[in-house]
Amino acid sequence: MTVPVPDFHIIIVGAGATGLLIAQGLKEAGIAYTIYEQQDEETYARRAGQWTMALHSARPYLESILPPVLRAKLNSVTTNPWSEPDPAIAAAIPFVNGATGELMAKIPMPSPKRLIRGKLRELLRTGVEVRFGMRLTDVRVEDGGVVAVFDGEVVRGSVLVGADGPRSVVRGRLVDAEAAALQKPNIMVFENAFPTFPREQALFIHAKSHPIVQLAPHPHQKTSLFSNVANVVDPARPETWVFHYCLSIWTAEDAPENAEARRALFKHYISRYCEPYKSAGEWLSQDTPILAEKFHYWKNITRWNNFGGKVTLAGDAAHPMLPFTAQGLNTAFEDVKRFLDAIVKVVHHGADLQTEMDGYDESAYTRGKRDIELSAEQMYAYHHWEEIMTSPLMKGGYGTLTNSSATN
Repeated sequence: MTVPVPDFHIIIVGAGATGLLIAQGLKEAGIAYTIYEQQDEETYARRAGQWTMALHSARPYLESILPPVLRAKLNSVTTNPWSEPDPAIAAAIPFVNGATGELMAKIPMPSPKRLIRGKLRELLRTGVEVRFGMRLTDVRVEDGGVVAVFDGEVVRGSVLVGADGPRSVVRGRLVDAEAAALQKPNIMVFENAFPTFPREQALFIHAKSHPIVQLAPHPHQKTSLFSNVANVVDPARPETWVFHYCLSIWTAEDAPENAEARRALFKHYISRYCEPYKSAGEWLSQDTPILAEKFHYWKNITRWNNFGGKVTLAGDAAHPMLPFTAQGLNTAFEDVKRFLDAIVKVVHHGADLQTEMDGYDESAYTRGKRDIELSAEQMYAYHHWEEIMTSPLMKGGYGTLTNSSATN
């Protein structure tokens, strides 16, 4: 089926990094699109916040999609835009014994950058109009294309792509409710809300930090600690540097609702860690919230119905996974590249829509399934010391994991 370019229009649901990068690619390719976001603009900006994400294997995809003017600004959205880390240091993620500080391994990560989620979104929004406050309520497929309904407003397009996150409304239209259900893992996760420290304390913590991320499972308690420097606001003022610690505990129990109970648990477990973790926990001010994060993943991922190639998924909507292999953003950006390649073939080269989208969906499903399974396996290993050294990440590193998933 060949669709004339003037009549081809992509509906993008979700203005996260995945949806915005799709929009940038379509814009560069001269293909019409409209992007819709459920949240209002204020909520959207606030929730993006200072959360950070690892970019590694998908960096070439991102750089190939972005126009030159935005590609040149990519470093401005990293956690330290003031300097480029030593590649030899940045590309080897330290895995340490959380009790002793002993370096157990250096895990290879290809060409890494650590990006601030809110800043990345703003970069990707450059030149892209987003319609905020648009809640998707229905998706229908017609002979001539697809219809999306946003709180009563009817929108028509040629293809709809759901990039609306782990709890995707679009995914709920493409698989049955039982298949779409997400799984809660047996971990309790605490995160401190990006604290800063006085100058000398900040310098002490920074000196023992890695430019991308540091991993510290504990051998004597079923916990794992993830830490990074989340934002070097002013390189000359260490008291402005923002840090992040994420502590996960292997348990089927839910985190306490009470803020003080959360703080007490966080401090109890981190007090058994080596430096700088122990001191960082002691130095947290009383007004630094300890948040209870909830992870979910699509354990029983299944192939979705794309209705003749007219509806598909990308990013977390296609394969919600756990963050224990730092793969979510990278799998998402590979989705974007493959989706754009398929659409360009249809629009500019007369390829068959269903054939191209079937190929894209099979890739997104196969890669997503493998990455979901690997992230769940790695999560278990991080909280069971005897499993760690034989886990996929320890044996192969991030590059091996991503390369193996990309070949399926």
